[in-house]
Amino acid sequence: MREINKRVVDEALTGMIKKYIDEIEELRVRLCESEQTCEVLRRQVSRLKTSSSNLSSLMLATIPNAPNGHVVDDGVDENGGILAAAKADIERLKARASERK
Repeated sequence: MREINKRVVDEALTGMIKKYIDEIEELRVRLCESEQTCEVLRRQVSRLKTSSSNLSSLMLATIPNAPNGHVVDDGVDENGGILAAAKADIERLKARASERK
């Protein structure tokens, strides 16, 4: 009788350990996937920061009466709203720059 009880306990422990091992492996896979997603998002943020910085530099280079002489075309186009928002951002940047001086 003791032998049967011991076998039942051993099988139960073996099953429990297998479940824990399976759960650990699943968590490892999920962690790896999360780390990969995090890395992809970090790269995207880095690219966006770089492109945003380049865009800001480009916008500053096209400010009317800028030292380089470039002028923004005030014509209405399909991106008029975007252009207006960009101009407002430039004005805010100019105001901040003048406050720092």
